[in-house]
Amino acid sequence: MEQLFKVMFLLVLFSIGNAEAKDCVEWSKTFKGPCSSVQKCRDACISEGFTDGYCAFLRRYRRCSCSKPCLFNNYLP
Repeated sequence: MEQLFKVMFLLVLFSIGNAEAKDCVEWSKTFKGPCSSVQKCRDACISEGFTDGYCAFLRRYRRCSCSKPCLFNNYLP
């Protein structure tokens, strides 16, 4: 019985470890104006603690959006 418990416990641990991380996404707080340079957007996002940045459309113009891996996904409004 104890052996079965150990095997089940290990299976649960392995299944949790294989869970794919989603990306948390937020608008940049430091990038100002419309996003025309992806590199400047990415640099602003990295300075805010994110791993990547890209220009995303918000209504009529492009805005700097930052992303980083996380367990729960935050979607942009």
